[in-house]
Order: sequence, then C-alpha cells, then structure tokens
Amino acid sequence: MNALLRGARRVLLPLTLLLTLAICAAPAGAASKKFRVHPGVGIGPVSVGDTRADLDARLGSPGREGPVWAYTVREAGRTGVVKVLFGGGKAKNVFTIDPAFVYRGVRVGTDSERAIGTLRGAGFRLGRCGPGRALFLPDERTMFGLYRGEVESIFVVRDSGTCR
Repeated sequence: MNALLRGARRVLLPLTLLLTLAICAAPAGAASKKFRVHPGVGIGPVSVGDTRADLDARLGSPGREGPVWAYTVREAGRTGVVKVLFGGGKAKNVFTIDPAFVYRGVRVGTDSERAIGTLRGAGFRLGRCGPGRALFLPDERTMFGLYRGEVESIFVVRDSGTCR
C-alpha cells in the first residue's frame, strides 16, 4: 500500500505543480477572443462584412440608435456593446465606446499617451478623424479615436474614408 501511495505522489505532485504554474502564468485579466479587437477584421465576434442576419443569429436581437445597430456581447458574466453601421446589407463600420474590448492592453478610456506608447510597436500612424486625433494601425482600417486625452472609440471599417 505504501508503495502505491509513493507512486501516486510521484505522478500527482509534478502534475499539480505544472497545473499551478500554468494557471499562474496566464495573463491576469486576459481578454477572451470575444472581447478583443481584431485589426482589419472586427471587434469581438462582429466583423466587417457580416450580414445583419448572421449577427442576429450569433448575438440575438440588437438595439437600435438611428442608423446604428448595437449588439450586446456576453461571456462568463461579462458584457460589452459593439455598434454596427450597415451598407449594402453588410457591416461596413464596426465600432465601440465600451471599455470591455481591448487590443494590446489599449481600450476605451486608456490615456492617449499610454495608447501611443503601447501601439508604437504595432507600426501605427497618428492622423486626424472628426474632432480629435486617431491612431491608425498599418491596415488603415483599424483606428483608435483620441479625444480629450484618452481613447474615446475603437473602429474597424471597410474604408477609412475621410479620416487621414
């Protein structure tokens, strides 16, 4: 019996240590795929090019704010809102003003200078869009709107249009 217990300890102790290290090594507050900004693609589970029917099936009925549809994303007790402007039956602008969504630690509410420092390695360029500045990622379709010293919005668009 003692030999059986010693054998079990030899297997279970290293396994327990490995699992503990794996759990501790995971980044604290790491965003799941549903709450990440995907450059050039979309925000969370909403992508440029999705149809309204696809999004309704995936996320349920949206709220409406004029021409903008607001989809609520839910996962493990967390919620966030992604807004969509449709054109030609497909999502052409996907954006959020909700801090639930993140890209490399930058989210709505992040200080502008911190966002610039964090995204420097992503090869961004600083430009203008609307009343404030914008950080454009190299794909030119993903931008972080800066206004009053912080990230005010995050957009993934089919075409950045007049923002330069």
